[in-house]
Amino acid sequence: MNRRKMKDVLRLSALNLIFLILCFVTLVPILYALSVSLNAGSSILTTELRLFPEELTLQNYRTILFNKPFLLWLKNSTMVEKNANGNVLQNYFNTGTNTYQLVAQLNNLKASYPALSYGTQREMWASPNIYAFSRRIDSGANAGNEMICAFNNSDGTRSAYMSIRSESSIQPGTVLENVFDSNDRITVSQSRKIAIELNGNSNKIYKVSANQTKTTVPVTFAVQNATTAPGQNVYISGNTAALGNWDTSKAAGPGVCPAYPNWSTTVNLPVGQTIQFKAIKRDVGNVEWEGIGNRTYTVPANGGSISFKWSTAGETQLVPVAFTVLNAPTLWGENIYITGNAAELGSWNTSLAIGPAQCPAYPNWTMFIDVPVGQTIEWKALKKSSTGTFIWQSGSNNNFVAPTTGTGSASTTWQ
Repeated sequence: MNRRKMKDVLRLSALNLIFLILCFVTLVPILYALSVSLNAGSSILTTELRLFPEELTLQNYRTILFNKPFLLWLKNSTMVEKNANGNVLQNYFNTGTNTYQLVAQLNNLKASYPALSYGTQREMWASPNIYAFSRRIDSGANAGNEMICAFNNSDGTRSAYMSIRSESSIQPGTVLENVFDSNDRITVSQSRKIAIELNGNSNKIYKVSANQTKTTVPVTFAVQNATTAPGQNVYISGNTAALGNWDTSKAAGPGVCPAYPNWSTTVNLPVGQTIQFKAIKRDVGNVEWEGIGNRTYTVPANGGSISFKWSTAGETQLVPVAFTVLNAPTLWGENIYITGNAAELGSWNTSLAIGPAQCPAYPNWTMFIDVPVGQTIEWKALKKSSTGTFIWQSGSNNNFVAPTTGTGSASTTWQ
């Protein structure tokens, strides 16, 4: 290597070394600041220099976000323009804006409901447009305090029928009240589910109401054999406000279709009211009605569920049954489903099997399914993978007779 090339190599090496030193000098304060923010208690007062904390904690972030006037500090640092002498030139923090009012309202709610500030957050529902979670205080003076929050990020009305978390102490029949609207009251179903409807780009926060008088209860409409064209969905239209008062543009839905062509829609309806209704298929600008007369249903005190075939007269009363499958270990991507001899269980068709089940205590699985009242049910569990392959529970079919009122239970051990 000649002398000139040697000088170029040395010069390049020196520059790289200088850049490495500069990067180190620049990054160390940032890393140290992050380390300090994650330090626990008085460990920051130690005389030892630690780049990585000995004990990690997020308590400092909880304190700044929930226990300090962070929004006020944010306002002073980002929403106010000052000159070099500290004089305010422009205050951009307009207290009359919708955003300010919403943030102020949420801060007041956090002060009134400890679960919003300190509760453990647990997901209840996640879909492209709706997200819902619970915030619950699990221990201490406010143990059991719980709020349920739901958000819709679409422009249209959306609804969801979701299970209460297994960690929750909220029981079937409990009345929940929207903290933004005391007239918005919903009741937890016998299968520990709630039906929430959200207008476009809106949110709701529910608390356990001080007034436990039931005004509405959830009713599920299960529509079988409702084949649809591309773009069509199934809705329920009827003579009550929750069903649109026969205005098809305001009908309840769209229904969910976990096992096509069977659809399901759950609506909160007034207790004791006798309603007339029909299922409809609807797309943009077009409506197809069932080809029969109006159906009739009286809303029971604890809610209910009915099943019927598209354009076929007659309805079947359903009752919620808790299906439990014990000791069913699964591989990654596998879930437990239930099928059986009733249409509501898929009529032994694995592609129409109901699930996936919840797993609050692995490897035990459970879920509520509505089945015909008083019917002798034969059923089995199966493991279904994300690719669609399945494994049947071995042995004979499981059997039980569905109750005529209340809720039922059926349990089996995987083998």
